[in-house]
Amino acid sequence: MEELFRIELKENDERDIRPESAVGGIIYKEGKVLLTYSKEFDYYMIPGGEKNTGESDCEALVRLVAEKTGFRVDKDTVKEFGNTMVIRKTSNNEAPVVEQDNRYYFCDLTGEDLIGKTECCEDDEEFCIVWVNAFEASKHNEYNHKAQDKLMLAREARVLAMADGAIAKRERRLREQKGISEL
Repeated sequence: MEELFRIELKENDERDIRPESAVGGIIYKEGKVLLTYSKEFDYYMIPGGEKNTGESDCEALVRLVAEKTGFRVDKDTVKEFGNTMVIRKTSNNEAPVVEQDNRYYFCDLTGEDLIGKTECCEDDEEFCIVWVNAFEASKHNEYNHKAQDKLMLAREARVLAMADGAIAKRERRLREQKGISEL
């Protein structure tokens, strides 16, 4: 998978690094992406999260998107977008440094609503499900000052901006193909 970017905070203790692996689903439809939005802290997140031990990326993606949004990912549509690597100090005693590999995938939904509720997916930060323009969500996250985890916010903003560019490129290619086939 292509690395989109790396964020490495200096002064890391190289002796004790704990690896983490997470996935996120970039679900695009009619000019907007499906995101979760924290009403409490005013930021957007790509649906996803940390993988369970032994879980494949695809299995984790399907599980996490369902947990966060109430919708099922169509496994046949999952396509690699890229990954980010974040290396940072932790606030706990397990390991002083975490190396988090965040893998992002473009995917579509099956159309099946699993939970029957699409207004709120997590209560701890009053998350809700929203369809928004990826670039607008990226810019919103860049200027948000309420969220506790500024590093996560910066990562999500950069990935959303890059996804917006990839989506625009894909749409141009599809319009060109359509224009050629209409001749």
